[in-house]
Amino acid sequence: MQVLQVALSEVQEPTGDPHASASPMLCLSQTPSMHFLQPIRVQIPLPPGVTGHMVDMSRLHLMHGDPTAHTWTDITAQVSLYVTHIYAVFSITNFSWYWLWYTTHRCVSGVVRKMYHRLKQFRVRFLALQRKNDPEQVLLQCLPLDRAESRLVSLSEQYEGPQPSELCVLLKGEQFFAGFERGIDINADRPDCKDGRLSFTFYSHLKHIKEVHVCPTHPQQGTVRGQVSFYRGEVPSDEEAASKRKGHDNQWMATLPLRISNADCDGSISGELNLGDPESGYLTLTNLLPISLRINQEWQNIGINLGISYDQLERIRNQHRRVCAGV
Repeated sequence: MQVLQVALSEVQEPTGDPHASASPMLCLSQTPSMHFLQPIRVQIPLPPGVTGHMVDMSRLHLMHGDPTAHTWTDITAQVSLYVTHIYAVFSITNFSWYWLWYTTHRCVSGVVRKMYHRLKQFRVRFLALQRKNDPEQVLLQCLPLDRAESRLVSLSEQYEGPQPSELCVLLKGEQFFAGFERGIDINADRPDCKDGRLSFTFYSHLKHIKEVHVCPTHPQQGTVRGQVSFYRGEVPSDEEAASKRKGHDNQWMATLPLRISNADCDGSISGELNLGDPESGYLTLTNLLPISLRINQEWQNIGINLGISYDQLERIRNQHRRVCAGV
C-alpha cells in the first residue's frame, strides 16, 4: 500500500473550484495477484476540510484509476460508500488506485485525469552498472528518460553493464524497490535495505543513485549470471517474477542483468593481508600495494565495522570524490 499526498492548491487550480479538495491517492497492490474470494473493506481519509457531519454526499466522488490505461472512472454509484467523522469506507474486489474527491463539479473524470497526468509526468529509465575494477560493486540509478544515455557514457570509463532499461513511469512520492535475484545478494547492512530490497522514494529533484556490494548467494558457485529488478510495492517471489516478467505485471518495472564470478569475489580482497615480518620489514613497498587495493575496495565495510554510519560514509564519499574515484 502506498499513500501519495496531494497539495490542496494543486487540486483547486485545475478544477476552478476554490472549495475543491482531494484525499491522498491510495495505491493498493497485491502479491501474488489473484482474485478475491470476497470483497475487502477499505477506509480512506476524507479530503482536507471535509468531515462526516458536514459532508454533502452529492459532492463526494470515489475515483478508480486504471494504472495501465492511465484513466480514471467515477465509481461512487457502484460501491456502497459511507462516511465516518474522518473516513470514507467502501469495499473493493481488486487492488488498484483509489482517489476521493470533493467538488461541485458533477463530472470529474476529466479533471482527475488532468491532475493525475500532472503528477505523473516523470518518464524514467534504470541503470545497473558494475565497477570494472570491482564487479561486486554495483551502481543503481533511476534517471529521467532524456539523461540516461549521456549518463551511461559518462560512467563508461569506470563502469560497465547493460543498456538502460526501457521507459517506465513513476509518480512523485511513489516508492519503488531494487531486488537482486537469481543467485546474487546484497553484501552489507544498510538502513535503506530490508529483506534484500533497496528502497527508493521518487522525487524529480533527487538523483536516485545508490552503490552496493553484492556477492553470490552460494559462494561455491562459479560464474553467477544474476539480475536486479525494479518493482513497485512488494517484490514477488522468484518464480512469480519470472512468470510475470513475460507478460503484464503492474509491480514489475524493469530487469537488468548482472554477472559476478568467484574470481571477482576471491581476487585482491580475499585471504589474509600481508603486513610483513621482522626480517623483511613491515608495510614495505611490496605489501603496501595489496593492502591499498584491499582497503580501496573495502573502505565502506571497514567504516561500518568501525561504527561509522552510512550517512557519514556518504558524506565522506561526496567530500572526497577524487580520492574515492576508484572505490
